[in-house]
Amino acid sequence: MINEGHFERIKGYLTESHGGRVLAGVSSEDDLKDAKNFWVPPTIIEDPNPESSIMKEEIFGPILPIIVVKDVDEAIKYINERAKPLAVYYFGCNLRANGKKVKNETSSGAFVQNEAAFQAVHPNLPFGGVGNSGYGCYHGQHGFRSMSHAKSCLVRLPLNFYPFNAATMPFTGLKQFTVGLFVRFGQIGQKQLIKRLIQLIILIWLIRGFASGRFQKTWRRYKPMANLVWGMIKPKFLK
Repeated sequence: MINEGHFERIKGYLTESHGGRVLAGVSSEDDLKDAKNFWVPPTIIEDPNPESSIMKEEIFGPILPIIVVKDVDEAIKYINERAKPLAVYYFGCNLRANGKKVKNETSSGAFVQNEAAFQAVHPNLPFGGVGNSGYGCYHGQHGFRSMSHAKSCLVRLPLNFYPFNAATMPFTGLKQFTVGLFVRFGQIGQKQLIKRLIQLIILIWLIRGFASGRFQKTWRRYKPMANLVWGMIKPKFLK
């Protein structure tokens, strides 16, 4: 460990009555023989008490608790019954559905399959927690968005006629109907509304043109010229 304080902290975790079975490493204070150099042997503990310190606090040391479960559903249930972790690591075959199931049915700062901690140094992945494991994230554009403020800016065009004044008095029946449409189908900005109105006018003009036969007459008039131009620019493989 880096200093005596952290050595004593890890020592406390290992020497308390954690209720688990030590598979390797420190099983008693006698195993911490190199206290002078703050050396703690890597320790694996099977099924420690969920209320013990090593199961409730961040360890930051060479201790690996192992919880035995009968299947992936029990593992997911165990994760979801506790505070959201900084990362969930899944090791298994990529062809099986268990990895996707764990990813979709748990909430964590990150999900990593068949790798450990690499997401923390990947420059294009956001690194951060959720809930008890932290808020926000950083790395690249994700850090810029988390640590800066997106200022809302709204500029209203000075158009005091329908439908742009639908949200102002007097509230006629037509205005109320228009506001109801906006609430039901989503807000539309003024510029977007102008764009939609122009598109509607063009659509009505096209429909009227086809219905009256005006476009057909125009096409017959300019068809020979269009065929001549097409014959000049037509790609060789189409000839």
